[in-house]
Amino acid sequence: MKFSDYKKNNLNNTEKKTTEEQIHKNNIDSDKIEKMMNSYSSYSQEELLDEFFKLSEKKKKDGTLNDNEISNIKNTLSPYLSAEQQKNLDKIINLIR
Repeated sequence: MKFSDYKKNNLNNTEKKTTEEQIHKNNIDSDKIEKMMNSYSSYSQEELLDEFFKLSEKKKKDGTLNDNEISNIKNTLSPYLSAEQQKNLDKIINLIR
């Protein structure tokens, strides 16, 4: 499944409102997120994971990704994921720690 398909299939109006509330609560730049989502929309799941691991490794090397940041990412994403997706996220998180 491509990220664009996930985005189209999984964000209904209620989730969009919740996402917007979460973005404002965490002081996240929604325009930046939208641009990032659009830039990855054509990627396959494999391509997304590859890019995620590359970026994670780069950020760990330059000191901008630590356990606290990883936990924040997990906590931000988890409410929007199904149980299966949360299990997959946990596996990915464990791989980058």
